[in-house]
Amino acid sequence: MVDPDSSRGLLPNAKGIFESQTEFDDSLDWDRLFRRNPMRHFCDGEHEARITLMNFRRAMESLRRAWDFFQASKERHYQRVIVTRPDLKFIQEFEPPLSGGLRRHLWIPRFGSCGGLNDRFAAGNEESAAVYCQRADFAHEWLLSGEEGNPETLLKRWLQQQDICWNLVDFPFQRVRANGEIAAKDSKLKPLIKERFLILGRKASQATRRLEKVFATLGKVETIVDQPGDEGIWYDDNQVKGYGGLTSHSSHSPPVTAWSRAMYHLAKNLRADEAVWFVEDEVAGSTEFFRALVRRTAASGADLASFDIRSRRNDASWPDWDHAEPWFPEPWRSFGSLSRKSARLVRAALEFREKNGHFACHEILFPSIAMNQGMRCFDWNVSMQRNRLFGSLSLQLSGNSSPGAICYPVKDAADHEAICNWEGLPAPVASSEEFPCFHLARCSGHSISVEDYIVLGRYCRHLGIRNVVEFGPGDSTLAFLDAGCRIVSFESDGNWLDQCLVRFGTETRAEIRFCAAESTPESLPFAPDLVFVDGPSRCDSHAVPRLALCEWGLAICGHVILHDSRREEEGRILEELAGRGMRVEQIPTRKGMASIVNPQKRPTMPTAEFVFGDASRYQLRDEDQWFAKDLPAWQKPFKSSQAVRALDIGCGEGRRANLLLELLFPAEGSEVHCVEDFETLPGGDAIRADFERNAETSGNAGRLHLYEGTTTEVLAWMIASKDAWESFDFIQLGRGRPAHEQLTAACQAWCLLRRGGVLVFGERGAAYAGFETGFRRLAERLFEGTSVVLRKR
Repeated sequence: MVDPDSSRGLLPNAKGIFESQTEFDDSLDWDRLFRRNPMRHFCDGEHEARITLMNFRRAMESLRRAWDFFQASKERHYQRVIVTRPDLKFIQEFEPPLSGGLRRHLWIPRFGSCGGLNDRFAAGNEESAAVYCQRADFAHEWLLSGEEGNPETLLKRWLQQQDICWNLVDFPFQRVRANGEIAAKDSKLKPLIKERFLILGRKASQATRRLEKVFATLGKVETIVDQPGDEGIWYDDNQVKGYGGLTSHSSHSPPVTAWSRAMYHLAKNLRADEAVWFVEDEVAGSTEFFRALVRRTAASGADLASFDIRSRRNDASWPDWDHAEPWFPEPWRSFGSLSRKSARLVRAALEFREKNGHFACHEILFPSIAMNQGMRCFDWNVSMQRNRLFGSLSLQLSGNSSPGAICYPVKDAADHEAICNWEGLPAPVASSEEFPCFHLARCSGHSISVEDYIVLGRYCRHLGIRNVVEFGPGDSTLAFLDAGCRIVSFESDGNWLDQCLVRFGTETRAEIRFCAAESTPESLPFAPDLVFVDGPSRCDSHAVPRLALCEWGLAICGHVILHDSRREEEGRILEELAGRGMRVEQIPTRKGMASIVNPQKRPTMPTAEFVFGDASRYQLRDEDQWFAKDLPAWQKPFKSSQAVRALDIGCGEGRRANLLLELLFPAEGSEVHCVEDFETLPGGDAIRADFERNAETSGNAGRLHLYEGTTTEVLAWMIASKDAWESFDFIQLGRGRPAHEQLTAACQAWCLLRRGGVLVFGERGAAYAGFETGFRRLAERLFEGTSVVLRKR
C-alpha cells in the first residue's frame, strides 16, 4: 500500500491494485497495538519498535489484499505460486524441487529464520500459498497479546496450526533499502555454488550409468562420450576442432577425446554459479563417499580441488613436464581423473584456448592457471594428512580397488559395481597425528583391520581406559599404545612370542608374557580396565580357549572385547555369555568385535552403542572431542527418564545435541534448543547442511530447535522472552570462542537456567575462571574432567 498516483507512474504496465496506505492507517487503533508491542523484545528503543510494528502490520494487510486480487482476476488455476516481497534482489535463479510434493506444502528459504521461518519469500501450490498470504488476522491477535516472538516464529506457528508442511531451500537474496543500498546484514549473502558432474568415457556403459546413479542426488549429472550412440552427450570432431591438446601428446592418444567434448560443452552452457566435477569412468565410489567429498570440498571454496597438486620444483621426476612448454615457465600438475573446478577456472582455461588455438594437457593446464592467477587450490591429500578433514573417507589411487573407498583406476566391471554399490561405512583412514604408531602396523591376515585399529584407539580414549590385558599381541598392541594405554599381552605360541618380544622389546608401556594355551594368567602388574581377546580361534595344534579367557576377563575387570566376533565359533561364545546375564553388544566393523560387560562389576559402563554407534555416526569436530570424553561419565548423574529442556550454545553440526537426546535425555518430551551463527562460522553453509542431515538421520528433527544469529543476540532475545527465563534444565557451552564472548554467553545462560539446572563449560579457561569468581556462591561444582559442570543453587 503506497501512494497510488506515484506507483502507477513507476509501474505503468503492472497488473495490480494501488491503494492508499493512509486510509488503512486511519482504520486501525495503533495506540492499542503499541501497548503490548512484541517488537520491543528485539528492537532498540520504543521508536524503532513502533515503526517495526507498523511496517509489519501494513505488510500483512498488503499480502492479504494482493492474494484477494490475484484470486479475483486470475484466468486459470496455477500449479505453482511464488509469493515474494517487492524489495528483494535475487542473486541467483530460483530452482526448488517443485515437482511432486505434498498437497499442502511450501518451499521457504533456509536463511534468515530467526528461530522460525524466513517470511520474505515462499513457493508452493495455490492452496498452500493462500494460507501463507492470509495470516493478517493471526498476526493482529499476536500484536495485541504482546506475546514474545518475532515475525519469523509467528509464520512458523501459523503454518503449523494450518497443517502446512515446508521444505527449506538454499536460495539467498538481498533486501534493497529505499535509498537503493543493500541491507547491511544481507551484504554477505552470495550466490550458492551448484555442483555439476561430467562423467567422461569412450562410450556409454554400465560404468557410466552406475556413476550417473551415484551422483544423481548430488547435483546435475551429464555423461560425455567419444562415440555416438543413444546415450550420453557427443559432438562431432568437426564441432570440437580447436579443443584438442587436453590429453598427453603421445602418439597413441587421439587429438580429440571426451575431455575436448566436455570443454566444448561447457563453452556453450557453463554458468557462473556452477562448480564442475570431471570424473573419468574408471573412478568408482559410493554415493555416501562422494557426498562426504563433495560437502567438504564445496565448503573449502577452492577453484581447484584434486590430488597431488605439485610444482615442477617439488616434483621434478614427473615424466610429463615437457607438456607445459612453452606456456607455463613455472608449471604445476595435479591428478586429473577426479577433480572439481570452479566456473572461473574453467573460463580461464577456455580463454587460454582462444588465445593459443588449443589447450594444454589438462593435468598441467588447470593447476598452472590456478596457481599463476592466484586462485585457491585444495589438495585432498594434504587435507587428509594434516587436518583429518575427510574423517573416515578413504581414497585409493593405486589400482588396489576395494569396496569402502573411492578408487581409481577400476577396470574390472565387477569391482566397479561392488564399489559404487557399497552401502557400508567408509573405510577408515588412520592419520599419523592421531595414530603415530600406525605406520608400524600390518593390518592383514589374522591381525585386526585398519577399522578395528581406529575403533580400539578411540574407544580407549573416550572411556579413559589406561590399563589393558591383551591375549594375542600384534597390531592391537600398537592401537592401545596410540591410545596412551599400558599393556600386558599374553601369547601361547612360542614363535610368535619371540617375534613380539623383538617387536616391542624397547616399549616401556608394553610387556609381552608367555601364557599356556589352556591356562589363564596367575598375576598381573596392574588392575586392568579392559581385557582384549584376540588371535585365531585355532592355531595348528594349539586350541585357544577364548571362552575361558572371556570368563577370566569378566571376573577380573568386568569388561572384555572379543575380536572376530562375526565368526561362528565366536558367535557361540557370545550366546553362552549372554545366557549368563552378560551384556553383549556387537560392534559394527567388518571383521567384527563384541563388547561384553559384566553388569555386576560394571553397572554404569556406557553401552557399545554409544561408543561405536552414536559417537561414530556423529563424528565430532576436534574442538568437540571434550564432549565425547566426558559424556560417558555424565550418564549416571545426569541421565533422565523425564522430559528435559536443554540449550546447546555453539551447536555446530548438531552432533552434541543429537547425542544428548539419544544418550542422556531419551524421553519423548525432551528437546534441545541450538544456537549457532553460521554466517560468521568458516564453512557455515556446509555445517548448517550437516546439522539438518544429522537431525534427519537421527530422527530428532522434531526435538531440535535451531536459532541462527550471534550468541549474544539470540540469548538476549531469549532472556526477554517470558517463556525462556529460567526454563532450561541443561545448558552447555562449546569451545573455541574468545574468552570475553564465552563469559558473556555464560552470564546470559545463567539467567535462562532454572534453579537446580546444570551448566557445562567445555573447557577450563579465562572465561570459566571469571565466571567461577563471580558466581561461586551461586553454583555447585558437580563434575570436573575435560569439561566442568556446575549446578545452579
